[in-house]
Amino acid sequence: MIPENVAVAANGDLHIAVNGDYYVGEKRGVALGNEGSTDNGRRTGGVVQSKRTYGPGSFEVVMKIPSVNGVCSSMWLYNNYTADGVNHNDEIDIELHGTVYPSHGGAVGTFRKALCTSWLAEDNSISEYVASPSGALNDGEFHTYRIDWHTGANPRIEYYIDGVKVATQTTYVPTNEMYMNIGCWFPNNWCGAPDFETDTLVVKSFGYTPFSGETATKLFCDTLGANDVILHAYPQSAGEIPESNLLANGKFDRAADKPSVWTLPAGATTGANGGVTFSGTLSQDVELDCGGLEMKLALVGNGSFSVKIRYGSVVDGVAVNGEVTLAFDGGGIKSFVPPENCTKLTIEITSTAQAKLASATLTV
Repeated sequence: MIPENVAVAANGDLHIAVNGDYYVGEKRGVALGNEGSTDNGRRTGGVVQSKRTYGPGSFEVVMKIPSVNGVCSSMWLYNNYTADGVNHNDEIDIELHGTVYPSHGGAVGTFRKALCTSWLAEDNSISEYVASPSGALNDGEFHTYRIDWHTGANPRIEYYIDGVKVATQTTYVPTNEMYMNIGCWFPNNWCGAPDFETDTLVVKSFGYTPFSGETATKLFCDTLGANDVILHAYPQSAGEIPESNLLANGKFDRAADKPSVWTLPAGATTGANGGVTFSGTLSQDVELDCGGLEMKLALVGNGSFSVKIRYGSVVDGVAVNGEVTLAFDGGGIKSFVPPENCTKLTIEITSTAQAKLASATLTV
């Protein structure tokens, strides 16, 4: 996670960029151990953390999560410390990620579920995948996530999505105050491959309401300053807001350098400022938990294009078939809805007369 991925929009919304394996730009990641930088900004996300700790209460976040696989979007309470020779890992999570591989006891995550977890130590935790009452949560809309943490006569943690309680946990309930976090990160192999360029988490609001009469201890609960944590940084004004495009290199400005992103037909040429002129078919695969979602494909160019979108799956044992064909005359926006369980799209764009395609954008 790097501070360069965090920006505040002019309307007050917080934007956190996530950069996948196709990212090429000026940002740089952090090497293991927080010592030095990597030579690229791939697999970098971002997080905002409260300066102070919070006791028991209701924590609510309104946010729009990235739609891509390979990323875990989260709201979590956390405080890690050692007391009397014992390591404490107080933590409460709501985590959201796409369908790819089994994890957490063999369950398969999906954007139609949330992973709700509470911790007291590294080996004292409980995790549950629970169904979303609102369907797919990567639908490009804002959703409300809430954690109610109780320490009173009936210690428990209640988890809510869009006002509906989806889980209650009564074991491993923390009793120490924790810092509040909101962000996106790249798990090691249990959220799938981040085969995308850049997507964005947008936070509309955060709210906290303490529970009267319920308390928690205050071990290691100092107020954080800019120098307390490596790479702490605080946006002071509106920043550059990243554009979300589920197609990597949508402006074709690096197509010649990255053939693994777009497969280009023979004779295709790219301009100095982007765009591609071609006859034949160019294509790209997109891993995306998109079954039942309304997708929008926007093309900008000169000439006629026929687009074939093939549906598939990256999950073993799940067969998804079918395709849709869209016709573009120069450009425009077309919508389509992949079938249920679809987690892979193959986008094929065909031109028959040396047409120029300036950009291709896929959004939810």
